[in-house]
Amino acid sequence: MGTRCRAHFVRDYHIDAHGLGIHPGQKADLCTASVMNRSPIELWVYLSASPLLWLTLTLFTWILASELSKRLGRHPLVNPVLISILALSVMMIAAEVPYERYFAGAQFIHFLLGPATVAIAVPLYRKWNEVRALLLPISATLNLKHYFQISI
Repeated sequence: MGTRCRAHFVRDYHIDAHGLGIHPGQKADLCTASVMNRSPIELWVYLSASPLLWLTLTLFTWILASELSKRLGRHPLVNPVLISILALSVMMIAAEVPYERYFAGAQFIHFLLGPATVAIAVPLYRKWNEVRALLLPISATLNLKHYFQISI
């Protein structure tokens, strides 16, 4: 790399999981660490194959989309889930990442969706009278969703 290397003191982060073998409080020569010596292209290839990358991108994209939605007054067209899906799809297409590789990283989120879906039953039960009063619009929306989902 052409830059002068020197020992760095690792304080607040733990990067042993990335194979550098250093722990907080240790002095480490980060310039000789295998991952740090790679070119940006080699580093991208390494990270894009890592499941951690796609989990991180998914969470980061949703956080940004949620913030955007909040700033725009929670308009229905600025739905954080929709924006996240579109942004991640563009990233995956641009990086030529197959869905299987993406899912290998995002499967933790998929795992947590099961308990979250079950947990929604409690507030629905508590608000059952309000849900029942809105049953017709809810049913119409769900039926339209199926129509548009199938037609796409």
